[in-house]
Amino acid sequence: MKLAILIPTYNERDNIEILLKGIHDCISRLNEIIVHIIFIDDNSPDATAQEINRLTKIYKESYIDIKIINRKHEKGLATAYITGFKYVLNRNYDFVSQMDADLSHNPRYLEKFIQNSSNADMIVGSRYTTGGGVSNWSKIRKAQSKVANIYANVLLNSRVTDYTGGFNMYSTSLLSKVDFDKIYDKGYSFQISLKHQALKYSDNFIEIPIIFKNRLHGKSKIPKRTVFQTIFLVISIAINDRFVNSDII
Repeated sequence: MKLAILIPTYNERDNIEILLKGIHDCISRLNEIIVHIIFIDDNSPDATAQEINRLTKIYKESYIDIKIINRKHEKGLATAYITGFKYVLNRNYDFVSQMDADLSHNPRYLEKFIQNSSNADMIVGSRYTTGGGVSNWSKIRKAQSKVANIYANVLLNSRVTDYTGGFNMYSTSLLSKVDFDKIYDKGYSFQISLKHQALKYSDNFIEIPIIFKNRLHGKSKIPKRTVFQTIFLVISIAINDRFVNSDII
């Protein structure tokens, strides 16, 4: 199995070494797997790219291979992932995983993702399935996230419990069917649009319970307007499915 792990970065210098060690420790326990970690950096002012390049030399002879895609300007999370997906789909990978660079996604869950890859083409790391949860969040943020996911689940008629989470894994054969030019949102809510498209083509998706831990270093980059964007995005997707893509029209 050949796996690409996509990690967008912007001012994440303090987290990279800890993150890579966690991924390395996880992957070193597994057999018959090739792992490429692909960072997509938006010209981080804190020299994140330089730190990645330094660590690339250290891990050169290890279980992991590190690559970096440098972008000249900050273009946002969604476009970073789309850039990474298109890069991966032009190469010989079997699966691609998404995860954050801020240590909120524990690399140890990658082992469960990989172990279940033979049974699923879409694996969702879920905070809201049995056994999942969040750590160090305010009551307001917990409520906002929970309501947003219930809202998306109901309107989009899906069994996914965590539509907005960013720790997922897809087979490249599934992702090749997704039209990235029709991703409705270019902000943090794009995970909803991506999952919704992927589910239309998925033969089998599963959810793995994860504990999401609030970032230790740096500041959250999620804009306050994200909640409102999510509401309107879900409505747009539901309307598009009902009328634009309806067989009646």
